[in-house]
Amino acid sequence: MSTSFSVFDALIDRSKMCSDKWSKYPENVIPMWVADMDFDSPNCIKKALNQRVEEGVYGYTHTPKALVEAIQSHLVKRYGWNVSGAHLVHLPGLVCALHLSVRVFSKEGDGIVVLEPVYYHLTKAPLLADRELTSVGMLVENGRWVPNMAETRNGLCEIKQQDAFTV
Repeated sequence: MSTSFSVFDALIDRSKMCSDKWSKYPENVIPMWVADMDFDSPNCIKKALNQRVEEGVYGYTHTPKALVEAIQSHLVKRYGWNVSGAHLVHLPGLVCALHLSVRVFSKEGDGIVVLEPVYYHLTKAPLLADRELTSVGMLVENGRWVPNMAETRNGLCEIKQQDAFTV
């Protein structure tokens, strides 16, 4: 029987890389972070980054037209959505997008319902923006996490429905 090697089999020691994940907890704790995996990046990504580094200048850039077109094409093919490039807002990462979304789509004091378990920043963003957080537990059915619709309805009823924002 033959087994092939994959990037998921390689052990990468990140203890000396100033990693939040590996420096935050004592050595006997194995942090199981989803957004910070310990896998080698694909060669195409490393090659693109190396090409960018070789340019030697790292100033601010605009969003490339080809990226906007690729996103628009994907949205049409996948969802049938025709989205203007002017409506696409490019941000440097998911966490700042979550925090910005809470501030844009709600106001101080509004209630926000979050289904859990969930990525930590989905609960942190509303609290840091002075929103009222209502956490709703999900259910495991047939080995899959599914929304508990009754509890979600109850959570929405606890806050002013016109001010509710669900993530």
